[in-house]
Amino acid sequence: MFGISACIAIALLCFSGCVLSDDIVVRLPQGDLRGKEARSSGEHRYYSFQGIPYAEPPVGELRFKPPERHRGWSGTRDATLEGSVCTQLDDFFFNKGIEGGEDCLFLNVFTRKVPKEGEENPRMAVMVWIHGGGFIIGSSHSLIYNPGYLMDYDIVLVTINYRLNIFGFLSTEDEHAHGNYGMLDQIQALKWVQENVEHFGGDPSRVTIFGESAGGASVHLLVLSPLARGLFANAIAMSGVATDAWAVQWEAREAAERLGEMVGCPKDSSRALVECLRTKDARELVAKAPMFHLWTIMPLTFTPRVDSEAESPFLPDDPKILLREGRFAKVPFMTGVTREEGLFLTQPALLNETLLTAMDENWDYYCSRMFLEKTEDNGDYCSRLRKQYFGDQPINRHNRYELVRMAGDQMMNVGAFETVKVQSRFVPTYLYSFEYEGSFGLIDFIRAMFVMSLPEKARSSVQKLTGVAHGDDIAYLFPLAFLPRGDERDAAMKDILTDIFVQFAKSGDPTPDPRSDVKWPQWTQDDPRHFVFDAHPRLSRNLVDSKFLDFWEQLLASQPKRHREEL
Repeated sequence: MFGISACIAIALLCFSGCVLSDDIVVRLPQGDLRGKEARSSGEHRYYSFQGIPYAEPPVGELRFKPPERHRGWSGTRDATLEGSVCTQLDDFFFNKGIEGGEDCLFLNVFTRKVPKEGEENPRMAVMVWIHGGGFIIGSSHSLIYNPGYLMDYDIVLVTINYRLNIFGFLSTEDEHAHGNYGMLDQIQALKWVQENVEHFGGDPSRVTIFGESAGGASVHLLVLSPLARGLFANAIAMSGVATDAWAVQWEAREAAERLGEMVGCPKDSSRALVECLRTKDARELVAKAPMFHLWTIMPLTFTPRVDSEAESPFLPDDPKILLREGRFAKVPFMTGVTREEGLFLTQPALLNETLLTAMDENWDYYCSRMFLEKTEDNGDYCSRLRKQYFGDQPINRHNRYELVRMAGDQMMNVGAFETVKVQSRFVPTYLYSFEYEGSFGLIDFIRAMFVMSLPEKARSSVQKLTGVAHGDDIAYLFPLAFLPRGDERDAAMKDILTDIFVQFAKSGDPTPDPRSDVKWPQWTQDDPRHFVFDAHPRLSRNLVDSKFLDFWEQLLASQPKRHREEL
């Protein structure tokens, strides 16, 4: 079993060993950039440009404001090093504490070909990666999102940072702080791509945005936003869409006022509250974020919101209304989930039998925190959930994976399926399920960290978890630093996933070759088949069982209005 420090050290050695010594300079309207040559996983030469600023540092008076286009630099900027990550507090996944800074609006460009003066521009397809992390953690850092796999293809890959948590999404629901700054950062980065990607051999008319979890929800929100029109041609939302319950916040004002109380800011007016919060140290503010959590990192308090009060709103209406009315970018759209999405949310109880027993005995207490984002269930939501998935049985180690299915349906599966049903009426839409269980996954990593936190004599009693967890598919697009190298089966899965994603980026069709072993059809009501990523890919139906879909439709319809807008 690999510890995190060992895995990162191995990845550092592998990545640094692939970097060549020759530098390369690209001239942009902003100024010159000096990058470096490197080798992909398949030993193809590519060029790396990192830490490129796409917006002015959002500090001081620019905190809680939309991004401003970067003014550029004089001379040649060193683009061989990573830029800073955005201010964040990881108290759950890596437990790294507070890191990063507010001067963090950087992006990275990786390309197979840099056009030289007098040469024809190759105009390669462009893929822009938007990282996940619940809108509270994450970055474009190549230790996590190493370009090695995707640079085996003739494409341009762009990875971006955007403001997170309080700095990216705090809102007073009025002109003093509309919120959505992290989403506006993403739009500014996409504008930068449109203006500059040709200098890296890219085609600005063939940009595909893709992301996972909060990055997947971001992709879908960009599809819905009128401010992002024309900035991309295709979209891939992995394990996250805008209609998921966690993706959009509805009580932003209350959260802003509560934060103000925590740090001694007045809340009698929005102006006074925001001006006071601008004066606070970033570390002081982000240190308060865990106080909003009730279960692991839930609820995700500072996230995108409907900002219809803004003069030019990012999200002018409920995502479900925008979808139903066809008010979104008409681009080919791919989305999907992993087979056991709920593993990530429920793993604390799955790994700790004492906690699992407590959950059985105090179901309403835990259910309301996990699924309702509050401290109590004022209706029958939790009792109906338990009845549907567990019947009259106790929750224990023998049926614990029903808890996984419940969480997966609630958090990801139902939203993805319902979104595809509506979006497919307007645009080519493709649905998938990632079901390949590799030699080592994210849940193995989480279990290893949990085991290491226990006294040695208690470690052997921790049960092994199986399944394809939230985020497991990322490892087949990017060589993740904290996971060990896989075997030949994993390498074959990597080839399948990257091939299909790159084909979609190039053509808007994941399997354009009619001779493909498995031709992936568009999802329609008449042909509701989805693609299954596995060692032997196949087509399947019923991503969510119909009896569970009916249950969720009825359950959500019984909730307060912010939860029951119907598709």
